[in-house]
Amino acid sequence: FQKYALDAHSIVSITDRSGKITYTNDKFSEVSLYSRQELLGQDHRLLNSGYHPHDFFKTMWATIGHGQVWHGEVKNRRKDGSFYWVDSTIVPFLDDAGKVLRYVSIRTDITERKAAEDQLAKQREFYERVTETLGSGLYVQDVDGRCIYMNSEAERLLGWSREEFLGRPVHDTIHTQTAEGARLPGRDCPIMLAIHDGGAAVLEDQVFVRKDGTVFPVALVSRASTDAKGRLESLVVAFSDITERKQSELAMREAKEAAERAAQVKSDFLANMSHEIRTPMNGIIGMTTLALDTELNAEQREYISLVKSSADALLNIINDILDFSKIESGKMGVEVIDFSLDSMLRDTMKALAMRAHQKQLELLLRVAPDVPDRVRGDPGRLRQVIVNLVGNAIKFTERGEIEVSVVHQPGASSGAARLQFSVRDTGIGIAQEKFDAIFESFSQADTSTTRKYGGTGLGLTISAQLVALMGGQIQLESTLGEGSRFYFTLDLPVQGSGALASYQRTGRIAGLPVLVADDNESNRKLMLEMLRNWRMQPTAVASGAQAMAELERAQAAGKPYPLALLDVQMPTMDGFELAQKIQQSQPDAMPIMMITSQGQRGDAQRCRELGLAAYLTKPVTQSDLLDAIMTTLGEPADAETLITRHSLRENRLLPTQGGLGLRILLAEDNVVNQRLASIVLGKQGHVLEVANNGHQALALWQAQPFDVILMDVDMPEMNGYEATEQIRAVEAEQGGHIPVIAMTAHAMAGARETCLSHGMDGYLSKPIDLDALRLELDGLLPGTGHTEVTPVEQAGRPQLAVADFAQLRQTLGDDHAVFDELVHLYRQDAPGHLQQLQHALAQGDVDALRHSAHALKGMLGVFAAERAMAAAQQLEQSVGQDGCAVLMDRLNQCLQEFDQALAQYRFPT
Repeated sequence: FQKYALDAHSIVSITDRSGKITYTNDKFSEVSLYSRQELLGQDHRLLNSGYHPHDFFKTMWATIGHGQVWHGEVKNRRKDGSFYWVDSTIVPFLDDAGKVLRYVSIRTDITERKAAEDQLAKQREFYERVTETLGSGLYVQDVDGRCIYMNSEAERLLGWSREEFLGRPVHDTIHTQTAEGARLPGRDCPIMLAIHDGGAAVLEDQVFVRKDGTVFPVALVSRASTDAKGRLESLVVAFSDITERKQSELAMREAKEAAERAAQVKSDFLANMSHEIRTPMNGIIGMTTLALDTELNAEQREYISLVKSSADALLNIINDILDFSKIESGKMGVEVIDFSLDSMLRDTMKALAMRAHQKQLELLLRVAPDVPDRVRGDPGRLRQVIVNLVGNAIKFTERGEIEVSVVHQPGASSGAARLQFSVRDTGIGIAQEKFDAIFESFSQADTSTTRKYGGTGLGLTISAQLVALMGGQIQLESTLGEGSRFYFTLDLPVQGSGALASYQRTGRIAGLPVLVADDNESNRKLMLEMLRNWRMQPTAVASGAQAMAELERAQAAGKPYPLALLDVQMPTMDGFELAQKIQQSQPDAMPIMMITSQGQRGDAQRCRELGLAAYLTKPVTQSDLLDAIMTTLGEPADAETLITRHSLRENRLLPTQGGLGLRILLAEDNVVNQRLASIVLGKQGHVLEVANNGHQALALWQAQPFDVILMDVDMPEMNGYEATEQIRAVEAEQGGHIPVIAMTAHAMAGARETCLSHGMDGYLSKPIDLDALRLELDGLLPGTGHTEVTPVEQAGRPQLAVADFAQLRQTLGDDHAVFDELVHLYRQDAPGHLQQLQHALAQGDVDALRHSAHALKGMLGVFAAERAMAAAQQLEQSVGQDGCAVLMDRLNQCLQEFDQALAQYRFPT
């Protein structure tokens, strides 16, 4: 049985003492492919594969020759030349004298095992070559944390040779401290903690220690190898030295901090410069404003007005410096408030219309019917972008038209509207290779453009930044010689569901036929779109002759038109000639509304003489046009009443009214500012107490009652912030709350928020805007509120004079030459100020608006032009409130009357 078992599983052979084979079993022949007859009498060299060296067999024979058992693995060659491996044991049998009689060899076929080992060795060699080419250090540790493999990069990075490191505990050898230098025990090892949590670790905040004790930062990735039961078997860690990266990050961080410190120093410098300049300017501007309100002769008024305009110009320069600083430092911001898109566009386009009409350009405004009116965003910045784009379009367009359009696009989130704003012109166009350059600072399409048209080249850069801040991106389409289209898309939250405004409904216009006569195709399309939106039935023609033919056709068909909209500027037969022909041919002619792109002084009077219903200037907004149509059709005709934008919007003004005087505590250390405030507030009927610093202000506030405190921020001993905080602390214990209005010469971004954060209720920047101060104080008066204003010329009010030239002659001693010089100076300077007013209104520039209105008022005062002066003063005092555009209309009308009177006046001889 034993022999059978041995023969079945082992290769057995017996040789004599010389090594000649005397016996083999069947397994021997089966494996070697030699028959027993071929093997007997041979020695085992018959099977030699040549794989083993001579010393291998020499050692084997020395062992068995001394009667000792030999064990080893031998590679043999079969009869067919193939190879096989055996695990061989050779046992020598000795005689009584101790000499070898024979050798018995028992072998096991291990060919498959050796093949597997060989394959494994090849794989290991392959993986080792891979790890050597990774560029990262790599080590493997066993379940006990000891290294069982490391590649050459790990040797280089750690300073340990493979022979030294294998078998060592990895953590206690190279991972002994944190990045901060603290001791790191094995139980807190971040690698192992991450492995236990998720089976992997990715870390960039660890450090390893080299053999020489130096420390270096590493980025590492680790993965665990587990058995079938999920138990940890080994851990592979790949790591790299990130010293250079850490040094770069540190350098970048230090550079960023240095840049931020430099920016802060610059910001502080600008704030301090602003403060130092604004403080004395507060006195200059305030006192000159007061002086201009006193009785002055013409020469004195001229000199003081020049001082005032120079100071205002200097203040504008300071504001420009601050704005440019914001752009450079990336601190330009936008606000999010509710506003009327229609009102913003209406006022903006009206301010731009004069510039377009001066170049004989059509300025069109197209707002799609589904565009909402009440939205949330930054109307000031949006207006600034539109003014910039339209201003460029006017500058670079010599003939044709400019269209501003707003359309609704899909894709906005719930509660918002995606609106695309575009400005299209028929100007010089831009070459495609210049598209990117024009958005760069101080750049235009080429240098010849700058020489011909002027400008700094900052407009588009600022516009692009503002649009980006509002969440959009300016894009451009242009063909050289044909024109350009700039457009951007914004998502604006909608406040309410109404498209455009809630209009007055005083007539029924659905289904009403209306005739439109306009030679400009774009204008006709725009008018048709608006009228059809209100379900009217418009017919558009391109000339006066076509209009007369259409009216005759409708009259003959028994369906006369109940309303006509006529453009003034049409070739061959203009709008006024057409209106006359209509009235001559049709005694009971329909109401006629006149629309013009080039409003001329005297047009309104001509409309009245012809009995026309309305006179509107382009671009006409939907709200203005609909209001005019509804009013025209819904009210009885009145030959003396001409519907204009002014008459449509007079009832939208909501100014505040004054009341009784207040007891005011002024905390201010500047003597000039104290005097200025005393005069101004005293004239308004207020009672003033002055404190030179925060300590005095606290003492006065605690000693007597006040209605309000005007608190300067920068004072010696105790500044305005500290004083306000102490007042609020006392009020928290004792109750009460006194309004505190901050006054500061710091006009940098965040100044208002800083004041409010210290408990102040309001904020005024120096130089103090006297009208803004009045508004702040009026809001505190009892019984004040918003009431509806009536038109300037109303029943029962004394009629103001258009001008009093006799008074001027008397002042000049009937000096005809001086009179003519003053007229010449007025005609030279007034148009510039009027244009500045339009620009300031479009930009929302309150200082420039106030300055130009005040300058015009001063010029008109020379001629005792009370009506125009009152309009200019009302505009000057209403800066920053709703309705400035209406007041601008009123001022234009008064200037038209004054200019007409001046042209008709003849100096007595």
